[in-house]
Amino acid sequence: MYKTVAAYRGMVVAPHYLAAEAGLNILREGGNAVEAAVATAAALSVVYPHMTGLGGDAFWTIHDPASGRVICVDGSGLSGRRVGPEHLREMGHTSLPQRGPDAMLTCPGAISGWRTALELAAAWGEPLPLDRLLEEAVYYAEHGYPVSAGQAAYLAEKTEELREQPGFSAHFLENGQAPAPHSRHTQPALARTLRRLALEGLDSFYRGDLARAIAAELAAVGAPLTADDLAAQHGLLTAPLEVAVSGARLYNTPPPSQGVASL
Repeated sequence: MYKTVAAYRGMVVAPHYLAAEAGLNILREGGNAVEAAVATAAALSVVYPHMTGLGGDAFWTIHDPASGRVICVDGSGLSGRRVGPEHLREMGHTSLPQRGPDAMLTCPGAISGWRTALELAAAWGEPLPLDRLLEEAVYYAEHGYPVSAGQAAYLAEKTEELREQPGFSAHFLENGQAPAPHSRHTQPALARTLRRLALEGLDSFYRGDLARAIAAELAAVGAPLTADDLAAQHGLLTAPLEVAVSGARLYNTPPPSQGVASL
């Protein structure tokens, strides 16, 4: 799940100040709004992990300054090929599972959306290097960031529910407990993943050594997603939904996003 990120000229809006600052730095260095949004989203995956992450989806609404068109990017994850009612019944479920490996039913689509959006924006001018876009995210993951009050409260509320889920305690708890507000928290494994993306390219998340490592961990915990599922994942360019309101036009992304409800 991704919280709203907005970048326009000299302004970046995000639910965490460090992520907004990461995007603003990109604009100051001559980057475009899409590049700023990627930097912001990457930083959010580190400093705002209770609401966003590399394992989620992302939807974009982009104004193309060259053509004047509004274009959407669908960065939602495709369902795994083995996923379906029969598979869930075999695993003993009578409804969609909410937690654990059996709930990993769709590929993480966000990174494919970043890649598609950056490819679109590359036509606007010389792009900034990917390692620059991910630089602040890597730094905060390696060196730590101050835990927000919201993250601390959410983790404290959900710790017992999530404690036994694969990887949760190792990556999000400190000595078995939710980190205190304003304490410094690091995510070294996430830093390594972000560094590999910066070095190998965003496509490596789905079709490279990193993808194979992800698929191996999914298999180890019994998730239904496979390396073939990751390899099939890609972002899509789509036309926006639009509606006229008080003489203006509002745009948002089509399904499977919540754009139609928003409009």
